[in-house]
Amino acid sequence: MERLKLILSKFQGRVYTARALLLSTILLIFVVLIDLNIIPNSLIPEIFYTKVFLARTLLTTLGGAFLTVATFHFTSIFTVLDQFSTIYTYRSMENFTNEKIPMKILGYYIGGFFYCVTALLVLRYAPEDKEVIAGTLAIFYSIGILGLFIQFVHKVLISMETENLFQDIYQESLPSIEREIHRRDRHKQIHIDSQWSHFIITASKTGYLDNIEWRSLDHLFQKSTGVLIARAMIGEEVFEHMPIADLYIDILPCEKDELLKKVEGAFSLHFFQMQSKDYRYGMMKLSEAAVRALQEHCDPYTAVEAIRKISFLLSKLATTDHRNFHDKAGDSFEFYYKAHSLGEDLYFAFYQILEYGKDNPLVIKAILEGLVLIYQNATKNNRKVVEDYAKSLEDIVKQQDGQPLIRQSMKDIYSLL
Repeated sequence: MERLKLILSKFQGRVYTARALLLSTILLIFVVLIDLNIIPNSLIPEIFYTKVFLARTLLTTLGGAFLTVATFHFTSIFTVLDQFSTIYTYRSMENFTNEKIPMKILGYYIGGFFYCVTALLVLRYAPEDKEVIAGTLAIFYSIGILGLFIQFVHKVLISMETENLFQDIYQESLPSIEREIHRRDRHKQIHIDSQWSHFIITASKTGYLDNIEWRSLDHLFQKSTGVLIARAMIGEEVFEHMPIADLYIDILPCEKDELLKKVEGAFSLHFFQMQSKDYRYGMMKLSEAAVRALQEHCDPYTAVEAIRKISFLLSKLATTDHRNFHDKAGDSFEFYYKAHSLGEDLYFAFYQILEYGKDNPLVIKAILEGLVLIYQNATKNNRKVVEDYAKSLEDIVKQQDGQPLIRQSMKDIYSLL
């Protein structure tokens, strides 16, 4: 069930489209059953009925219109995606393709075309003087889609604004950040008995590790004593047969090969990354957007906005220390997972930005301001990490000596660390 949720969250756009098609199909079935007198139509007001001739004319006209607008809508989506990949990065396209309105309205247009064509087939042998509701409901359907189309235009205009895109990425990253913080509260030192048997768990295929389903192993290790230590981290790309975990156990609950296969199956691998599980994924998208702005568009202001969002996310991670967090199966078997340290997260988030923005005083100043924010929210141990990282930037900061206004500002920032 958890894996199904992950896949559906990755393909939200397709889910919205399929749902719209399903609703259109249900409407079609309802209309056909009434027009063929299969179900009673006494509750339908007379104003909804039209002659078959008029209904066919309406369905023919609207069917062609739905197909034309669906093609236009499809072209518009690709135009927007091209703009996203040009201005930002290809990963940022997910924020548009997973939006509800663009994908839902595409499904309704296709569903509307399917409705009109199928209704015409149903009415092709109907008497001309017969009264049906297919044409009238097609009009109401088209009016509803027109409202959605207005929302789509509004959504496109909003999505193309940089601050809105960055805010969307920030909001999408918060749940995974909060889960990471919550998991780090469950920590414990690892204890391994020298008498336990040691097995290396390898990846069954190449892909990104998006989840470790500890709960699926509860029943397997209920009566065993030992530990399972994950080597691979959520969001990391692993390759087939690559070691991803270490299993230490006293008594095997089943045959060795069967045991290793079951443990291997708890590591969920997919060919795509999942922002809902990988707390670093949002920071990576923001970092890539900042690099693109500096590298191709010479736009430090966009980079500064991305740096601020990254700093907000890191400031939340800094509120908890780097720990090995654990879970249990039964009374004697434990699962361990090693979290990234704050130092590793700082390097991951800012390395590429520094590579392309080290000569820009606005970028360096924004990073230092971000470090101050992170420092103010950090634990005692993490404050030392932030101080060390800030010191590692001193050589880059010294290159800004030719900028007196920025230089004084940077000195003021360093005084806060």
